[in-house]
Amino acid sequence: MSSDSEATEKPSLKERLRYRTVTVDLSPNQDGSMVRSIQKPRHLGRYLSALIAIVILVLCFFSIDYSTFQGFKWDQLGAIFHDMFNPLPASLKTWDAYWSYMWGEAIRAIWTTNEMCFIGVILGAVISIPIYYLCASNINHNRILRGIFRVINDVLRTIPQMVMALILRLFFGPTLVTGIASIIIFTLGIMYQLMYQYIETLELSPFEAIRSNGGNTMQCIRLSVHPEVQPMFFANLLYTFEINIRASVILGYVGAGGYGFLLKTNFGSGYYDKIGAMMIPLFIEVVILQIISNAMGRKSR
Repeated sequence: MSSDSEATEKPSLKERLRYRTVTVDLSPNQDGSMVRSIQKPRHLGRYLSALIAIVILVLCFFSIDYSTFQGFKWDQLGAIFHDMFNPLPASLKTWDAYWSYMWGEAIRAIWTTNEMCFIGVILGAVISIPIYYLCASNINHNRILRGIFRVINDVLRTIPQMVMALILRLFFGPTLVTGIASIIIFTLGIMYQLMYQYIETLELSPFEAIRSNGGNTMQCIRLSVHPEVQPMFFANLLYTFEINIRASVILGYVGAGGYGFLLKTNFGSGYYDKIGAMMIPLFIEVVILQIISNAMGRKSR
């Protein structure tokens, strides 16, 4: 009698918090003939992390100073969009001048920015190739060397791109070289982070098989890891290029030239129609890059 009562005794609150009851079918044919209830541990860390995030979010709402907030000015939003996509009397004046500015000045500035971004992204991505292999724990087993490269790159990633551009401007001056150097460092940080984390998720049985047959590390990487990494590399390359196209606007504010510098000039002069004429081709380019990046990402998976 006592044994039956012990078997049917309800679990304590502590046990209910730590474990959950799951019903599983252990029969070979999954026909319900061997249904059993088992105790599985709960992922308390996930719940605790979610609770902490919610608490921080609520506290942030209470700590914001709302005294300066005067509501949403929808009329101003409409006025800005009207000024951006219509020729203004004090600026372009006519639709012919609007389209002429778009096909002339705007696209030329975007092309200059594309050249700057292309050079910076390609060089940054090429430099990142040996670095992300050195940072991958399943490729490089030297913890000291791996830690040094990770710390250096993490430090570079913590510096905002605009601050990096301001620092580089002291060396190169307000030229396109400043923008290119900033994009190289920015691309290096993103590519290394994305790629080494991806490499650490790979199954390295082919890598170990080639090594056991006398292959060196470079041969193992080239024959087993690189073919699997290559599609993701190009997908991340396009993704990084797309990010840099948008971020190049910031570089214009520090005199790095290109699209951002022209946008800054028009914004300071109040030529919102010119800004709108610049936004249209940039938006089309970003959408095309996003479609290509998504297609390559799906192919890599």
